[in-house]
Amino acid sequence: GATAAVAPPMRAGTFKTVTAARAATAEPFTVSFRIRTYCLFRFLVDTKPREERFFQKDETFQLDAKGRITLWLSNAGAIRATVGGAEYELGRSGEVGTRTIAWRKDIASGDYVLEIAPLY
Repeated sequence: GATAAVAPPMRAGTFKTVTAARAATAEPFTVSFRIRTYCLFRFLVDTKPREERFFQKDETFQLDAKGRITLWLSNAGAIRATVGGAEYELGRSGEVGTRTIAWRKDIASGDYVLEIAPLY
């Protein structure tokens, strides 16, 4: 009989950095999360203590940060992040990953860019 194709294991570097916002100053920001399927989600906002929660399908929550959010995802494809009205995928289904959502000074333009990036 035919065998099902097996997806190759995920490797670091598959998630590409995306720019979620640009601003003249690094201002506090809010990220809304929509959970598509059961997953474990760890997060660290600015310098607050790290938190960890299990989420069920269709749950939503939001985090407010001054400069940085770090995320540890048991299933990156299970979570969508909305920043400034635009929704972003955080990775592929089944991918274990770490992401940062943080301001970075763009030397060329002098602006700040709010990036969603992999953390290695």
